[in-house]
Amino acid sequence: MVNALGKYWPLISIVLFLVLLAGLFFWPIQARPISQGILALSILLAVAFTSLKHWEAYQAGRLNRTQLARGLSLELLGLCLTIAVAMLAGSLASNWVAARLGPWPGLLAVLLAAGLAGFLSALGLRRLWGILTAA
Repeated sequence: MVNALGKYWPLISIVLFLVLLAGLFFWPIQARPISQGILALSILLAVAFTSLKHWEAYQAGRLNRTQLARGLSLELLGLCLTIAVAMLAGSLASNWVAARLGPWPGLLAVLLAAGLAGFLSALGLRRLWGILTAA
């Protein structure tokens, strides 16, 4: 089942993002539980896809147990660091923009700043992590 979901990960990501935005604008009281559930589901799917990739290589005989453990630990540590840095950068950017524009007039600007800062910091850290772990 996880392998079948792997083919549709871009669509899953888009749908989860749209549900998050709909929850923010149409159900503001439930926005926090919705976002926490989406975050938990996203992390669970990322861990499942990462683990499945390494497990399939192990089953095919391309990895031994030590390589499997090293690969999984490095990938999952990198994933945790990427998520933490993206959340921190997004939070800092949204707070900075909200302090400059105010919370309601700049709501779209706050959302865009948080998303852009989180995306760029995650992309940069992921590339740096790939360079560091390749050695």
